[in-house]
Amino acid sequence: MATSRLARCALLVVVLLHLLLATQAALLTPLGEIGGEFEHWAVAHWWAEQGRPPDLTNLPPRTLVEGARPPLAHIAFAIALRLAGAADVTLLARRNPDIQRDDRSILLHGADEQPPFSPILRRVNAARLLGLLASVLAILGTAAVARRIAPRSTWVPVAAAALLAFDPAFASYAGAFHDTTLATALATWTLVALLGAHDAPTRLSSGRVLALGALTGLALLVSWSTAALLGAAFVLLLQRRRVDGGLRLGEALLGLLVVLGPFLAWNVTTYGDPLAARFVLPSAARTSWPADAGAAWQVVEDLVFRTVGEWGHHVDGGSELVTGWTCVLVLGLAGLLWQLARARQRLAAGPLRLVAALLLTHVAGLLVLGFDVHEPRAPLLFPVLPAAFALLAAGAAGFVGARAGALACAALYVQALLLQGDTLRVAYWPLNRATDPHFVAVDVVAALPEERLLPFLEIVSPPRDATLVEAPELRWDPGPDPETRFTVQLSYRGLATTRRSWEDDARVLHDRYRVPEEVWGGLPPGVPLQVRVIRLPDLDELAATPLEALALHASLQWRLYRRPPDPADT
Repeated sequence: MATSRLARCALLVVVLLHLLLATQAALLTPLGEIGGEFEHWAVAHWWAEQGRPPDLTNLPPRTLVEGARPPLAHIAFAIALRLAGAADVTLLARRNPDIQRDDRSILLHGADEQPPFSPILRRVNAARLLGLLASVLAILGTAAVARRIAPRSTWVPVAAAALLAFDPAFASYAGAFHDTTLATALATWTLVALLGAHDAPTRLSSGRVLALGALTGLALLVSWSTAALLGAAFVLLLQRRRVDGGLRLGEALLGLLVVLGPFLAWNVTTYGDPLAARFVLPSAARTSWPADAGAAWQVVEDLVFRTVGEWGHHVDGGSELVTGWTCVLVLGLAGLLWQLARARQRLAAGPLRLVAALLLTHVAGLLVLGFDVHEPRAPLLFPVLPAAFALLAAGAAGFVGARAGALACAALYVQALLLQGDTLRVAYWPLNRATDPHFVAVDVVAALPEERLLPFLEIVSPPRDATLVEAPELRWDPGPDPETRFTVQLSYRGLATTRRSWEDDARVLHDRYRVPEEVWGGLPPGVPLQVRVIRLPDLDELAATPLEALALHASLQWRLYRRPPDPADT
C-alpha cells in the first residue's frame, strides 16, 4: 500500500515537472514558431468567428490549409478562444526575410510577445492552455497503458509517464495551438479503453462495443494520425470473437460512423472525397529505403531526433539529446526482447499484442501514405508515443531497478530543461522586432469597425482620381509628432485588400509610401486602385486603451488609375 501511494505521488511530481518544462517552452517560443501552429490557430480562429469549417475550394488555402483536416481540435481551440475573449483577435504572420544563425525565427516578432505580454496577447495565450491540459491527460493515459502491459509492476507506469512528460519536443507542442497533444491524449485513452475491453471476462455489451467505436471515432476526429487505433481495435475484436460470439465488426463501425460520419459527409459534398485527399495527403510518395545497416541506423537516429528534438521550424536539440534518448530506446528494446525470449510473466500477452498491432499499423500507414523515413515530423509520431514509451519502460524494467530508473529519468529531465532553455533563448531572444514600438503581433486595424477609423487624415499627393503611368509615391500629412507611424492598404475595387505595408510587409511608415511595381503593374486600365492610410497605435497606447475602445485616424478612400505607357512616348 505504501509503495502504491509513493508511486502516485511520483506520478504527480512527473506531471508537475512536465508543466514546468512545457511552460518554459511556451514562454521562450514565440507564436507561430512551432511547426503548423499558425495554420492551426487560423482554422481555430475561423471556427470561432464563423462556427463552421472553411471551404477551401472557395478560399485561398494558405494559412487555412489545415481546415480540410479533422476538426475536433480546431473546435476545441475555438471554444477556448471564445472563453478567453480572443475570438475576435487576428494574428499577423510576417515572414522573417533574414533568417540567420543567431535568429532562427521564421516570423517577425515584436515587443508585445515578450512576457508578461500585451493585454490582447494574454487572452490568446490563455487559449493555448488547452494544449497543456491535453498533455497532462496524455501523460496519465500513458501510465494507464503501462499498467495494463505490466500489471505486476508499480513503477513501470511512472517510468512510462515520465518518458512522455520529459520529452522536450512533446513539451514544446503542449504549449502551442496544435492538434498534437489533443490527438495524443484521445488516442491514449482510447487505447486504455481497448485494453480494458480485452481483459473483460464476459461478453462485451453492445453499448460498450458502440462506445469503443465512438471513442475511436473521436480520436480520428482530432487527427488522421490516430488511425492506427483501427488496427488495434480490429485485433481486439479478433481476440474476443470466441468470448463475444462473433467478430462484432458492424457494431464497432456503427459507433465509429455515428461520430465520424458527419465530417466524412461534409468532405464528400464539399471536396468530392471523404478524406479531402488533395489538401491532406502528400503530393507524391517520398519514402526511400535504407540501403545498408549504416543507413538503417541513421533512420533510427532520425526518428529519435524528431521524436524528442523538434522544437520549432529551425530549432532543435543537439546530438547530446539524441544520445541519451537512443540509449533509452536500445535499453528498452533489449529488455523487452529478453523478457519475451525467457517467457517471463511480468508482461501481459494480450495487451502486448494490442499495442504491437497499434505500432505496426501506424508504421504501415505512414509508409503507404508516402511518409519520408529520413525526415519524419514529430506530430505524426506523437499519437503512438505513449504506447511505445510504455513498452520501453516495461522492457527497461527487466534490466534496471526502480532507483536506477528514477535517476535515469531525472537525468533526462534535467538535460531537457537546461538544453531546451538555452537553445530557445539563443534562437529567438531578443525578439527580432522588439525595439519597434509599433510592431505588434495583433492586427489591430482589422479588429476596428469602420466607425472607429476616423477620417481626419489627408493624403497630399497624388491627387484623388489621378491617372498615372508610373507607380506613384503617396504622401500624406503625418501631423506634428515625428514618432507617428502609418500603414497603407491597397486594393482593387470589389476585391479584398491586395497589399498592406504594415500587416503584410512589416513596414511602418511616417509620411510617404511608393506603391510597389508588382501591384501597380498588375492594375488593369480603368480599374481604380483603392488607397487608404491608417495611423498605427504603439505599445503604450495598446496597453492603456482596450481594443474595444481604440480609435485611429485614417484617410478617405483614395482612387488612382493606371495608364499604360504610350508607345509613341518611347
